[in-house]
Amino acid sequence: MTQGPAPEPRRQARSGLVDGAIARLRVAGDVDNDRIIDLMSDVPMEGNLAIATRRDPDFFGLYRLQRGDNRLWVYDSEDGGPLKGMGGVLVRDGWLDAQPAKVGYLGDLRTRGFVRERLAFPHVYAHLFDQTVQQTGCEHFLTGVVADNAAAIQALATTKSKRRAQPHYHLLRPFDMANIHFLRRGGRRNTSGVAVRRATADDVTAIADFLAADHRQRPFGWRFDDGEFQHRLQNWPGFSLNETYCAFDQQQRLVGVTTCWDASVVKRYRVMRYGGQMVWVKRGLSMLARLTGTAPLPDPGHDFRYFYLTNLSIRDDNPVVMQALVDAIYRDHARLGFHFFAFPLFEGDTLAGGTRGYFVRRMPFHLYAVTAASKARSEWQHGRPGFEMALA
Repeated sequence: MTQGPAPEPRRQARSGLVDGAIARLRVAGDVDNDRIIDLMSDVPMEGNLAIATRRDPDFFGLYRLQRGDNRLWVYDSEDGGPLKGMGGVLVRDGWLDAQPAKVGYLGDLRTRGFVRERLAFPHVYAHLFDQTVQQTGCEHFLTGVVADNAAAIQALATTKSKRRAQPHYHLLRPFDMANIHFLRRGGRRNTSGVAVRRATADDVTAIADFLAADHRQRPFGWRFDDGEFQHRLQNWPGFSLNETYCAFDQQQRLVGVTTCWDASVVKRYRVMRYGGQMVWVKRGLSMLARLTGTAPLPDPGHDFRYFYLTNLSIRDDNPVVMQALVDAIYRDHARLGFHFFAFPLFEGDTLAGGTRGYFVRRMPFHLYAVTAASKARSEWQHGRPGFEMALA
């Protein structure tokens, strides 16, 4: 039998590196909790504001709040020391192209000391992604990346021949994490004719129906028609009807809803350092805080105090309704010691018109739709994505 040419040494080395890297991938469990927390707190999200996500004492607490299938892949050290990398996958029932579908979110991506394995990363990532698709039946995922994190965008979203194997990233929508800072002790008066009040038990069905009708038309929408709002009320700590705000028009029709949720029990953001324009933002806001008696931004090594606007839904994305909700929420929370409250504003978002009169600090992100390279899509459903920033 004639023997073919021997593989090139370089190709052999790369193949061995890929095989070795795949062998060190595994799904994490509770026994890994402390090592995962160490990795997450040690690798901040970089940008003008470097922040570390804190999920202690129970990293998996945020996952357990969510319906569906979740898993965290970790990359072990060869010597059994600190973890070198991790990435989370959460799959749920949702909506895509106005049809029920499995949809997912890719998050908690962290790496450290990964220099030798960078050559293998595209192939290892492709292997992990394909295995996740096979095990969950989900082929479409969302993920958010800080817009000025050039290293992450270069590694994940740029198109190069050496990255053909790894999943395809399509920029679905740029968005800003909009933070409305508490710089005075009271909110604006609502003169719009939109009435806002806190929800009661009698509103649950109407709220769930309102959210369900909205999300059915969203790419990656949530299944509020299948008990998602009730699930949050029952399972998310601090998520309550008293913190849910409903907006009504002059005909007493529900036209907007959102729930203020302080996620600090399961997730906090710790400042590692301020850089660029954020140095001046911190100085300016600290001076204002001393004058108004509100909370100054935390120094490095300390956590933000904030809450999210979750399940934010406004009929026709009407900025007048958004303004009425923001006014009521600001007025009710201005004296409670929070630094700000946060929600996503997408590119060209009309809801931005509902933040007039407030200091809004924006952190730019990219929201990507992620698919296998072989199933890349050039067009996606239009509309506000079903993206819950509080869970990202």
